[in-house]
Amino acid sequence: MNARLLVNIIILAQGNASLTSLREQGYTYAQIANAISDAEDMGFLELVNNKIRVTNTGKEYIEKINKTHSAGSGFWIVPQGKNYRKPVDRNSIIFRKKK
Repeated sequence: MNARLLVNIIILAQGNASLTSLREQGYTYAQIANAISDAEDMGFLELVNNKIRVTNTGKEYIEKINKTHSAGSGFWIVPQGKNYRKPVDRNSIIFRKKK
């Protein structure tokens, strides 16, 4: 299983997040469903009253991952490429738009 996907699934289950961030990373709904099933089998998630809940084991796993990866939360934060701009050429001249 993809460790990054597993971490993202647990993080998403902790809050009221959507699957949009995982879809933007290129994961299919089938991959996400399999990851949720695997996380449940590993004891990281549990289904209570038709809601997915993170177990204490899942919370400990997230804390362990954050400690072992030097990037910390950068391991599970999704880069948002749509917000980046292409750098302007050093020799370009930029004029402000008239108001």
